[in-house]
Amino acid sequence: MEEFKVESVDLSGANIIEASAGTGKTFSIAVLVVRLLVEKWIPIEKMLLVTFTESAAAELKERSIKFIREALLEIENSGSSGNEIIKGVVENALNNNQTSADIENRLRKALLNIDNAMMCTIHSFCQQTLNEFAFETNQIFGKELKSDISDIVTKHTNGFRRAVLNIINPELFEISELSNEKILTGIIKNALSGQKLHGDHAEVHSLLEYNQELEKIRDATIEYLQNSKDSMTNTINNYVKKGYGKASALSKIEDNNKLLIYFELDADKIKFDFNDLFPIEIAECKKNKQERDLYSCSTKNVFFQQAIDWILPKVKQELKSKNHFTFDDLIDQLHGSRDKDALKLLMRAKYDAIFLDEFQDTDKKQYAIFKEIFQHDPSKIIFYIGDPKQSIYAWRKADLNTYFEARNAIVSEKRFTMKTNFRSTTNYIDALNKFFLPNTDFDTFENGAVEGHQKIKYEVVKAKQQNAEGLNIDNKLLSPLTIIDGYKSEEEVNAIVRKTIRHLLKGDVTLNKKPLKPSNITILIRTNREGKTLKRILESENIPSVILDDSKVVQSAEANELLFILQAILNPKKAAIQKAFLTSVLGKKVIDLEDIDFDYWVEKFSTYQKNWTKDGIFVALNQVINDFNLIAKNQSDITKGHRILSNIRQLLELLQEKEQNNALTPNEVYFYLYNQTKSVDDTENKELSQRIESDEDAVKIVTIHKSKGLEYDVIIAPYLNLNENEKGEFSSIRIEKEGESDYVFTRKPISDLSLKVQFISQQNQENRRLLYVALTRAKYNAIVISKVGKSTLSNLLAKLQTTNNNIKLYKKEDIVDWNPDPITLQEETIPSSDKTIPKLVFADKNYNKMSYSFLSAHPSKSTKQDGTSYEKSHYDHFVFKDLKKGAQIGNLLHNIFEFINYSDTDNWTEVIRTSVQCFAPSNIEDTVFLENLYQLVHHTVHANLGTDAYGNTFSLQAIERGKRINEIEFNFKIANEFGMMDLESVMMDHSQILTKRSGDVKGMMNGLVDLFFEHEGKYYILDWKSNFLGDSIACYHADQLNESMNESNYHLQYCIYTVAMKRFVESKLGADFDYETHFGGVIYLFLRGVREGQSTGVYVNKLPSNKVEELERIFQLEAVM
Repeated sequence: MEEFKVESVDLSGANIIEASAGTGKTFSIAVLVVRLLVEKWIPIEKMLLVTFTESAAAELKERSIKFIREALLEIENSGSSGNEIIKGVVENALNNNQTSADIENRLRKALLNIDNAMMCTIHSFCQQTLNEFAFETNQIFGKELKSDISDIVTKHTNGFRRAVLNIINPELFEISELSNEKILTGIIKNALSGQKLHGDHAEVHSLLEYNQELEKIRDATIEYLQNSKDSMTNTINNYVKKGYGKASALSKIEDNNKLLIYFELDADKIKFDFNDLFPIEIAECKKNKQERDLYSCSTKNVFFQQAIDWILPKVKQELKSKNHFTFDDLIDQLHGSRDKDALKLLMRAKYDAIFLDEFQDTDKKQYAIFKEIFQHDPSKIIFYIGDPKQSIYAWRKADLNTYFEARNAIVSEKRFTMKTNFRSTTNYIDALNKFFLPNTDFDTFENGAVEGHQKIKYEVVKAKQQNAEGLNIDNKLLSPLTIIDGYKSEEEVNAIVRKTIRHLLKGDVTLNKKPLKPSNITILIRTNREGKTLKRILESENIPSVILDDSKVVQSAEANELLFILQAILNPKKAAIQKAFLTSVLGKKVIDLEDIDFDYWVEKFSTYQKNWTKDGIFVALNQVINDFNLIAKNQSDITKGHRILSNIRQLLELLQEKEQNNALTPNEVYFYLYNQTKSVDDTENKELSQRIESDEDAVKIVTIHKSKGLEYDVIIAPYLNLNENEKGEFSSIRIEKEGESDYVFTRKPISDLSLKVQFISQQNQENRRLLYVALTRAKYNAIVISKVGKSTLSNLLAKLQTTNNNIKLYKKEDIVDWNPDPITLQEETIPSSDKTIPKLVFADKNYNKMSYSFLSAHPSKSTKQDGTSYEKSHYDHFVFKDLKKGAQIGNLLHNIFEFINYSDTDNWTEVIRTSVQCFAPSNIEDTVFLENLYQLVHHTVHANLGTDAYGNTFSLQAIERGKRINEIEFNFKIANEFGMMDLESVMMDHSQILTKRSGDVKGMMNGLVDLFFEHEGKYYILDWKSNFLGDSIACYHADQLNESMNESNYHLQYCIYTVAMKRFVESKLGADFDYETHFGGVIYLFLRGVREGQSTGVYVNKLPSNKVEELERIFQLEAVM
């Protein structure tokens, strides 16, 4: 192809430009805009410029305005613009018998009408066209674009589940995976995007039929292995190899069932040289597995297709009834009208010049629109601009075959290439040329063939920059492309990223002869998960960083924490306020809670509630921001404070807008935010996208896809070991049929062998293109960190036979001295107030706010080992193995039991989901986790709690809502000092308690009882415990529970609770109160060991009345009147 020259290319007909990365594509389009204005007299409003993103469209508009103004400067005074190309464009027009007055007039009109020019995304173009030509495209007037249809999809997926569960076996339904909300939503989203479900459908009507068919397939290979047993035994016995373990090899083939599973493993996991000894047998086993997977997949496909057939029409019908359409609908509807003569006439009259930027990421429908409407008219000027080397959006149905179809339809003299790089230094470009084209016949892009039709070639490029200097470390220039190889895990890779950035920011490193700053560095990642991990690592080193992504602010940590703050405002009680305080937004620690005056804050949060009701959420939350000094606190935290503050501000604006526009009550505002935080929809919604916190001097972290079209000074690329592994729940594959390509999707792993081959081929090709996009972002230097193992990167490194000064390959052992002192970055401090806060001094040093935690000494606990001999039911595995230990799960379980109805299961599912969303959001889509929590609740409310007043056993199921109080807080005053040792001595003959303080104390005793309830005239204290005591039910029997009570010093806790609640009941019943008659005792439920109808995990005790009286004497409590 001919090299593109923007100042002289013929402005006529259809043209295609292949623009390698960094070659000035936007610059060239803007120059062409000026040329069309002054040479072809085409007004700016008759030009159509379509690009991939709104930011790219804005940049194109900005560059066009700049060049038009520079052209005006050239009219006034030649050479005054400083832009030699624009100067040449104006001179060329003047030399072609045009007057300066005519040219100036057209340029000024263009500036005046620039806002009428269509510089936009494909979706904006389609929407504008459908609205403007509604009659010609058969549009219903008043249609609205709905960017997020997750609520409609969820409504009908739930309806489908209810309908299906009534007609099929529940276990078969579980096998179908439709019980998994993420799977079902993914099926519908793929179908809505126009992809088709791939595969044959083997319908089954019963679980028995399904299992029988799988066994039938499996048994055939088991029989084959049995028939081959003697032959395999002889082969092993006759095999001669030094150190070969014949006995182990023979034992490996004894059990046919185990051998089948072993032979199905990947080749690198099969030992004893079996790959060489038994290739036929292994191939037969893998073939059997493929047949079983195919059958299982085809069975699931029946249900998947039923879901599509049931849900899709209902979603589309609802959208139609509400006069809504989606982004995909915009393209589909204009595509459907493209061949209408009336529309073509109007569109051709409207536009004379058309630019299609990023054309490599188009699809066949988009191309068909422009081809039918414009390209078939020879009078139109069309420029298709793209780079097939940068096609990385297959998951959005980007179709390279369409690109090549368009290229082939254009005459050869109208095909151009751009090969001069204006972004990177000469040395860096030399390194890239060497890396991507190690020898002249090397095919960079995986045989270059897309389905065997066309080839993508790496074009050797040259650089415009000559004298720029890259990283200088220890007075030595670092090679522009530095590759460090040999890491074995992601943890090792993250460690070297930390080490590398610390080394670069140690203080004496320069870039282009200037001190290197954090903002000069960009880390390229594949996933947002990787980005969050690296951000945490950099924060631990006090290195400021910012993630540049499309995350939604409603899915941020601050959104989930804001829910706790809003809960506390709506329900201003101590328990809710405590949870709000412990968020990172308000920033209190557990240890701080003992010193907080909650009476003051209950009143304060009540005021927030009144102001919210009266003046709106903006006023209420601004009071919170001011009272907690959030602005000053977060602005001074350069590592993560800016992000917290940015998200809180954005959330506040969002909630205020929703509240005002929809006249929402405070409760409705809360539930709006709650529903948004659990939404799994990933459609584009600008109001929800996270804004960027301050990034003036921060390391940038950005995905490769997000970085496309951008440039960065220095890049660090730690995750380029790309492979063909399937990601996500579904895989999309482009398939060819009768010359037409289409996208299909299938559940991973792909079981169809031919489809798998296509997927691997397409994935490898796209991985090569991802490498190209990543490495072409840098201006000066790239540092690539590579793991061992087969990958796209390792394949290229293997071809890199030689290196030079511009490209260096190191092993991890070579990087031993990159270990400077920790980074300390200072930000300007916020001036402090001149006012001095007087020091707070207590009049009586022995006066304290006391609690169980204040008094208790916690002895060293014995470590509970996770053994291997746990009960073998699924539920036991869940509570002993899968259910994590720690405060997060404790809070989750407390929240569930606070809000469920023990005697009615109607709200259990909702409460469990809400609690998981708040305390364990990563498990919200895990139906097995949710079902096991449901089972835990069932076991707990049906566990045997002992005998009631009539000698009958009872459980929580018997406790009505009106006869229980959750999280009841108490305070009682101890006016005179008491001795701590007295507490231990009074209980010595009953149970073991330990105090951590000596001497005398007095003050206010405070505590929070998890549950206080009445049953058959007796009152009980109950405490939930999520402690892990061991991985067997035996660890939760009575003796072990008493040991755990001693270890945790819980006896002291219930002594205090008993005194408090005895006085509470006494104050209600007055003279009728009798401790022995009315007080039932204390119950500690160790939830992991609790089982329905049993007493395991249940600790019950009741202090003798004389002990309670002694405790009251020690506390010097007055009698209740």
